[in-house]
Amino acid sequence: MSQSAAQWCSTRVATVPVALGEAMRREVSTVPDESRVFVTLAAAGCRALERAVERSGRRPETALDLLVADAFLTYACEAAAVEAEDVVAALTDVLVRVSEVESWA
Repeated sequence: MSQSAAQWCSTRVATVPVALGEAMRREVSTVPDESRVFVTLAAAGCRALERAVERSGRRPETALDLLVADAFLTYACEAAAVEAEDVVAALTDVLVRVSEVESWA
């Protein structure tokens, strides 16, 4: 896949609510672009999930963080299915990253 994670997302963000799309654009811009789009998307999703876990319902932004995390982790799985030679290993990588989110337990 020759496009960046931001480019990959831009084709999908156009169909989501404005606030969610803006939050996703901000989030993906803060994550270093990896060679594999699904890795970058998983990192963005985990970063949003970490914020949601830290806030734990104490702020209205928590719901948006959870939506951003859900979207990026879903997109990471979609990108893995498209770009990975070993899809099972790529999806396992995404799930391992989610399991390592700080304060998850």
